Amino acid sequence: MSHKICQIPLLLILLTLTAALAIGGFVSPVAAQKPTSVLGEECARVYENGIDKQANIRAALIRSGCGLEEAVPAAALTDMGPTNPTRMAGGPNDAPLNVNTITGTETYPKVTQSESMVWGNGSVIVVSYNDSSSAPGNYSGVSVSTDGGSTFTRLLPSPFANGHGTNYGDPIVVYNGRLNTWFAGDMATSCGRQGVGLWTSINGVTWTPGACAHNGNFDDRESLWVDNNPASPYFGRMYISWNDYAAGQRIYVTYSDNGNTWSAPVQLSTTFIRNVQLTGSTGTDGTVFVVGMDEGGSAMSNRTNIMYRSTNGGAAWTQVVMGSPFAPPGQAGCGYFARIAPIWRHMGWGQPGVGPSGVVHYAYAGRGVNPGDLGDIYYTRSIDNGSTWSTPIVLNTDQAMGGTREQWMPSLSVTAEGQVQVAWYDRRNTTDGQNYEYWGIQSPDNGESWLQDAPISNVLIAQPEQPDSSVQSCYAGDYNYHSAYEGTSYMTWTDGRNAISGHSQQDVYFAQVQQSGPTGGILQGRVTDASSGSPLVGARVRAIGAIERSALSGSDGGYLLRLPADSYTVTASAFGRLPLTMESVLITEEGTTIQNFLLVMAPSHRISGMVVSSLTGEPIANAEVRILDTPLPSARTTADGVYAFPTVPDGTYNIQASPPSSARCIGAQTQEVYFDADVVVDFWLDSRVDAFGYSCDDAIDFNWIPGDTLLPLIGDDASLPQALPFPFTFYGSVYSTIHVSTNGNGNFLAPNTAYVNQCLPSAGALRGMVAPLWDDLFVGSGRIWTKVDGEAPNRLFIIEWRDVTFYSAQGVATFEIILEEGTAAITFQYNRTDISGDGRGATVGIQDQAGAVGLQYSCNEPVLIVGRAIKFFLAR
Repeated sequence: MSHKICQIPLLLILLTLTAALAIGGFVSPVAAQKPTSVLGEECARVYENGIDKQANIRAALIRSGCGLEEAVPAAALTDMGPTNPTRMAGGPNDAPLNVNTITGTETYPKVTQSESMVWGNGSVIVVSYNDSSSAPGNYSGVSVSTDGGSTFTRLLPSPFANGHGTNYGDPIVVYNGRLNTWFAGDMATSCGRQGVGLWTSINGVTWTPGACAHNGNFDDRESLWVDNNPASPYFGRMYISWNDYAAGQRIYVTYSDNGNTWSAPVQLSTTFIRNVQLTGSTGTDGTVFVVGMDEGGSAMSNRTNIMYRSTNGGAAWTQVVMGSPFAPPGQAGCGYFARIAPIWRHMGWGQPGVGPSGVVHYAYAGRGVNPGDLGDIYYTRSIDNGSTWSTPIVLNTDQAMGGTREQWMPSLSVTAEGQVQVAWYDRRNTTDGQNYEYWGIQSPDNGESWLQDAPISNVLIAQPEQPDSSVQSCYAGDYNYHSAYEGTSYMTWTDGRNAISGHSQQDVYFAQVQQSGPTGGILQGRVTDASSGSPLVGARVRAIGAIERSALSGSDGGYLLRLPADSYTVTASAFGRLPLTMESVLITEEGTTIQNFLLVMAPSHRISGMVVSSLTGEPIANAEVRILDTPLPSARTTADGVYAFPTVPDGTYNIQASPPSSARCIGAQTQEVYFDADVVVDFWLDSRVDAFGYSCDDAIDFNWIPGDTLLPLIGDDASLPQALPFPFTFYGSVYSTIHVSTNGNGNFLAPNTAYVNQCLPSAGALRGMVAPLWDDLFVGSGRIWTKVDGEAPNRLFIIEWRDVTFYSAQGVATFEIILEEGTAAITFQYNRTDISGDGRGATVGIQDQAGAVGLQYSCNEPVLIVGRAIKFFLAR
């Protein structure tokens, strides 16, 4: 659960020594500067053991030590500077009391507290979280309130620092009503190398080391829930779920009735499915649920939510796919994981909850509905105990108003009476693109209808930094597990409003919301096709009156809105149909108003055309043409570059043509088109161009030029300055020297032997760089050669990496850079691409001197083949 990556500055200095020794006339790095194992794990087996996907701190140490993730010193982290919190007008002033759970002395930069779970019993509320103040020996903290949440005290030193070896965090905490005991847990080294260790307490203040719930070598992202209903057949049973990367990366569950003896692990998934969260019924049936996510294999792959259900106390489980795959929130930039800029690592995970009558709820994050929106909050529910799931709806109401600011990382809790609370991070009111609020929304009737969303935080929160060098820089907590006690919802979140030493930093804040029963009235009905009577799925019904709310129709065409008593103007619209508006629709207190809609088909016509390359004038086959912001499936061009949409409702659309993935130097083009008759829309796709003016062309002829002068450069992570035979202009500056690295790149600024590649552009990547194959390479039996070819003023300078291998992967590569005197163009050519030589773990491209502008051809993609040539040139 904790996507933190601890940095070990001393270890990394030893791992990345740039000093070199002259051996036999060749420049070679100090021998054995990179270990073959870290914390007892072989670097060569990182991917085999799924360490690249694990979210815990120990796995992060291994990745960092093995060179798969580069350490970022605290001084290099983004400094947002201190920002005074701003109270917002018109809403947040009515937000609940915000309480900082982080008390006691803080010493900068060890001030990172985030990723939390909250649980309450009576007047005692316990918040457990990741805390870097005593890292690297302990990454867990806990704060306790004994006055119902009005104040909190952080327990110092952390009671979880003792009893189970090194504590790597991943907080879990519950109160067991049958045992009258608190249970908390984290990932710990004494429970196997990486297992689940527990602590117990009678009062939430004094804690004692407990059992190991599971002894594991590679446990990750555990979750905990307890059945506290005395009428349940499993009253007092506790359940823990986790991913076991030592057992096929699958999800497992263990359970216990006393907290001392835990069952043998029960397997839930057959492959890697991310363990998201565990929950269960508050009723008398004792059903338990685990939500998992199929992440699709990478940061930006489509996701699929999956539910596992047990009706016999955890002994056996069934799997249910919760809906169709969906596009993820955020963007690439945190290794395997996606992120919300600047440092929120998030894959769309959410939290489930269970209400009465077999109603199961789940909130999660996905790609925003509106163009350019990186995240919306989605909600789906099951009314048959998890067997089938509703069409997801969007909970953040700014989406219906055209908002494009991101919302992310939702949490959910449900009272025993069925009052649902969902909360999330929200930037709809941001003033600088990074500060944010914490928002929430309530359903008073078990998810049937939703009230207006509103801020929970009472200030506009400054984006916190992550200044602790013992913690991965791309981190602000991966989840906040919320809970409800009686009629109150408890919420925690990462908050940056408090500056220490002039830096906004991560605290854990708490708020509680008293839930209430339904008010106002219900507006409901069905939206159907006027000609066939068939239900219209996904039609939007919008009501404007005392408030403005909207809902989408479900699979039966039905919709439902809870609204304050008033008269409303209600409009139903659906793609391909003419909208229909009903005036003066009356909503009464505790009443139900039925308003059905029959929508008529809109006039439609044909859109067709061609997609052509402006570089070659040739048609582009297999290009994708999309009519944006519509449910219409995309069209693919034929071998002649022709596409067609036979029937499109009349109107104004943005139509986008994109090249196939194989045409990596050609950009997309979007045209706004209005039509009320058949129309032809052709696209001439230009080269991709970065902000400085560089473009690329990978359709040029391959013309291999072997080097003829051997460079004295061998081994691992070495660099050598090479004088250029002519002045060379790169991103507006003229250079006479290039620093050649064994790691498949040349640098015009300074020697740099970084072996962890990063996608471009990035300030954290090498600057002033040309990279035909930036990877962790090894120059052993292979060599690096140069050559000067031609006559002034049209000479070529070639740098050839010939038969080089990879430090911790299989493969051999031969490739070269060609610098052109007359045009200042740069060409990459590839003459051998065995296994990893195809670019699957490398960056290919160029980047300017500031790390702000670059043109990337590929990043960790197997796209390089023998005979490929890529030219980078100034297009303007």
